[in-house]
Amino acid sequence: MAHRCRTFLTFWTRLTREPVENPLDGHSNKSGNIKGHRECLLIRKDKQEWIIDYSVAPIQNEQEHVIGTVITFRDVTEQRKITQKLAYQATHDSLTGLLNRKEFESRLSKILASTRKNDTHALLYLDLDQFKIINDFCGHSAGDELLRQVTVLFQSKLRTRDTLARLGGDEFGIILEHCPQNEAVQVAQTLRELVQNYRYHYQNKTFTIGVSIGLFPITHANEGLAHALNAADSACYEAKDQGRNRVHVYQAADKQQKPGELQWLPRIQQAIADQRLYLYLQPIRAISGKNGLEEHGEILLRLKDEHGQMIMPGAFLPSAERHDQMLMIDRWVIQQLFKLLKAHARQPSNAVYTINLSAQALGNTDFLNFTVDSIRASKINPANICFEITEHIALADLKHVTHFISTLKELGCRISIDNFGSGVSSFGYLKNFPLDYLKIDGRLIKDMATDPIDHAMVESINRIGHVMRLKIIAGWVENAQTFQLLENMGIDYAQGFWLAEPQLFDSGSEKSLSASQEEAPPNTTKI
Repeated sequence: MAHRCRTFLTFWTRLTREPVENPLDGHSNKSGNIKGHRECLLIRKDKQEWIIDYSVAPIQNEQEHVIGTVITFRDVTEQRKITQKLAYQATHDSLTGLLNRKEFESRLSKILASTRKNDTHALLYLDLDQFKIINDFCGHSAGDELLRQVTVLFQSKLRTRDTLARLGGDEFGIILEHCPQNEAVQVAQTLRELVQNYRYHYQNKTFTIGVSIGLFPITHANEGLAHALNAADSACYEAKDQGRNRVHVYQAADKQQKPGELQWLPRIQQAIADQRLYLYLQPIRAISGKNGLEEHGEILLRLKDEHGQMIMPGAFLPSAERHDQMLMIDRWVIQQLFKLLKAHARQPSNAVYTINLSAQALGNTDFLNFTVDSIRASKINPANICFEITEHIALADLKHVTHFISTLKELGCRISIDNFGSGVSSFGYLKNFPLDYLKIDGRLIKDMATDPIDHAMVESINRIGHVMRLKIIAGWVENAQTFQLLENMGIDYAQGFWLAEPQLFDSGSEKSLSASQEEAPPNTTKI
């Protein structure tokens, strides 16, 4: 058996591609030891590769002498690919492939903690200028492509040891290790000139952009992660205040606040007072006929500014979150929704309206009491209300989230977990939550038609979710091919701009919601 194994199969280590030791070595006639499970790479002559989990066990006679060996193989290629992709998604930005903010902060923390007396590093905070114009005039697809191209520009001028990340939106972060301040300034100026001289072409249009860069020198006397990020951020926005498209080195006197961010707080409060906050509803379409009787939609928020322009939540909610104002907004959303629902005399009894909750709301006992009291006072059927919680928020504080969910479930409300699969997800924690819906992370849905791993992950989430008796929702459905794949899998619900765009939620919303369930999906672009 050993001879045949060496003849037909060659095992290699996964990382070095070097041959591993013979699995049969060590099984002498007097040895009864069993080798535990191991992994290796099996490479065929045609260069196809499999990741193999194998174990070796001896065959013994009545005298307990080894007379043979059994090798058990198990192909774990797909499982390992899925695990690797989940781990990658947990640390990388899906659009650019760069590190995400969480991983960037983790690496920055390690550098700050290990910086010694003679070490000099630099932290750069970069914010593209005029990016919003491209998004507004050409759409998000144009903005996404620009971010990918700018990423390539930055990478072309950085060393292998430097750390580049997308921190969110059009903001990037760079860690220049072992780089004195004067050299860091030169690097920053090189990046600024590179972006300034770049011409972005999109659909017969040409755009010129710039980049404002804040530089924070890192020494052994640093004050930790929060201070370093705030300092670099403040230096960046000081560069914007001074005219944009320039480099500014942090000074202790720099403002620790983004321009305009504090201005959003009174603007939000004034918008509520002036009734310029609006609820929109985006339908969630039932895919299979068995779910066709239930109408389902997600409540979204918009703000009309002082000039009558409708502002998307991404422009003002980050400021509200940073300054602990989300409770005020969450309260308004619940009060306004219940007010509108009470005004709907013909509201379908089996309609479901989903409300997104912030992390601040989930950890606040007063907010939970407010929500319960509001439901009881409105006399609305609690089954018509579904509260949606983002997965990473749920995992961050399981104790409070579990209590919050359990209280609302006992009242009769429904609960949904959003963005499931966005990180290294575990189904284990779901068993502790009395859930109704599981919404799969849209990034997996978006590319599942062309990415077999995303397809396998969606299929796995759907299968296990159904075993747990949850209804499965797929977000970011952007074309007919994806919708058909979801239908073939047996996914319960789909949501996306290709199916239906958000609509103003008012006294006629029940009509528009019902109509959107019946009409064919329009060919629209997500904005």
